[in-house]
Amino acid sequence: MLLFLLFVGALCALVAGWRALPIRAEQTPPRPETTASPTRPCLDDALGRRYCARGPGGSAVSDPLGRILCAAGACVELEGVWHCAHQPRGGADLTGEGRPVCEGGCAPPKSTECEEIAVP
Repeated sequence: MLLFLLFVGALCALVAGWRALPIRAEQTPPRPETTASPTRPCLDDALGRRYCARGPGGSAVSDPLGRILCAAGACVELEGVWHCAHQPRGGADLTGEGRPVCEGGCAPPKSTECEEIAVP
């Protein structure tokens, strides 16, 4: 039994020392044009093409047909219809009565507000 405990102790020390070894991996920062972020959201369509909102603070959403549409500001969905802030970086929300309200007025998202990005 003592031999077994010594073996287990040695094994634990070996594993602990192994996990403490530094791992060197070169990491390249992601290219901003190919990554989604809170300031530049992106979505992939059914064919694997990536579309991002043109400006920072915009939105990328998918319509019922799977098309990617974008807007200058935030969007809120109500009964399958997107309502988006016309103002760049503007907010969108539903009122207590369930009506959409958007900074700069509400507008539907458009494909022309999206930018297609090459997926690596």
